[in-house]
Amino acid sequence: MSLENLSRTLEQAGFLSAVLAGFSITLYATLVAGSRQDRATDRAAACALFAALCLALSSFTSVSGVVESLLDRDPADARSGVVGAFLWTSFSFLGGMVFLLASLGASGWIRSRRMGILSTAAVLATFLAIVWFLVRVVGAF
Repeated sequence: MSLENLSRTLEQAGFLSAVLAGFSITLYATLVAGSRQDRATDRAAACALFAALCLALSSFTSVSGVVESLLDRDPADARSGVVGAFLWTSFSFLGGMVFLLASLGASGWIRSRRMGILSTAAVLATFLAIVWFLVRVVGAF
């Protein structure tokens, strides 16, 4: 992938990470401010917090990668910095997505057992679809 393509991918990942981090922070604040205090709420809130942190890290590393690509340096040096930022962005984004899905799955258990089973099944199906997409379509693993 060229340096320009990496930079554009980092721009898009940074934007998406920032939006999802905002969603995760809102979910965390809603769960913490809620009146119900039990294990399901605590787990959902913790997962939402970790998702927000991972996605904020992803957003920050993507911005630093874009800045690295814009610096007037030797292209080989710039490429190594951008690739490093791309790896940090990718792994922190994936971690954030896993925690966000876990938070959504755990939040169903706050309401009822039936809703918990339904939300957990939906999250597992979504996670398997993401893994399938990464393996078969993108060829990531």
